[in-house]
Amino acid sequence: DGLLAKSVPPGSFQIIAELPDGRIEPLVWLDAYKEQFAHRFLFRAPLELPAGTVISGIPSGATIFLLLEDKN
Repeated sequence: DGLLAKSVPPGSFQIIAELPDGRIEPLVWLDAYKEQFAHRFLFRAPLELPAGTVISGIPSGATIFLLLEDKN
């Protein structure tokens, strides 16, 4: 599991998960992000996010892919 940032404006931003119970789970902090160095940001362990979780912090006009574990 992880994230792949594509078409993101340069700069710094944090992507978070807002869980239905109100908790905030930081997912990744991109500091001084430069698109020419794009790569996957993999989590140490797969995330289990409940239904109703909202992923936010993605800059306007950006494209971010959520990478899910292949269970096959």
